[in-house]
Amino acid sequence: MKKFIFLAFMTFTFSVAYCQVNTIRPGAYKNRNEFKNHNPSFDCDFTFKNKEDLKIPKLYKVTSKNHDVKSSTINKEILCIWDGDHFYLNSKRIGMKKGFIRFETYGKYLYFQGIPQRAFSQDDAVLNSTMAFGLAGWAVSSAVINSQNKKNNLFVYSSETGVTNYLTSKYVAMILRPYTELSMKFELEEDKDASRVLIRYLNRINEQDSSSDY
Repeated sequence: MKKFIFLAFMTFTFSVAYCQVNTIRPGAYKNRNEFKNHNPSFDCDFTFKNKEDLKIPKLYKVTSKNHDVKSSTINKEILCIWDGDHFYLNSKRIGMKKGFIRFETYGKYLYFQGIPQRAFSQDDAVLNSTMAFGLAGWAVSSAVINSQNKKNNLFVYSSETGVTNYLTSKYVAMILRPYTELSMKFELEEDKDASRVLIRYLNRINEQDSSSDY
């Protein structure tokens, strides 16, 4: 995952109930500004096929019915697609494997499961181990880092800032600061690290901000 760990660089959590989706123009958007202004680069029809070889994250291969829109353009240049019913995010653009993540919901914070590619700092650690201990160092260091990445496989994407982070209690506590009542309730939770608790508060933020246009 090129430069992923806590970068300002896993989901738009977009629920039809969370946003005025009838204002979103179907099409493919190259960046957040295009999406915010409802001005897609491509408004042609797309097809979405589940990539069955990868379960986390569950990815879709996207192709265009317009043959002038090449697969390379879709995979490298498109950030997200709205087809009128679902929101698709280019996972490669946020440090995951090639494909598009589909979200049933839409809002300020989007969460998903994923396995990031290695960060540059992790690649450096593997290289140093290899130089110091040879093939054995490479094998051990790679195994440790891959294990670490797989343990942290819940992510949250801020559709407002374009930043992706691990979904943790520390992160949720931070984004809850402007929401005094929710923040106080979260501090009283007995199991702040439970994914069900973290997701519940993301959904509550999305509900409160449902009148905003992301």
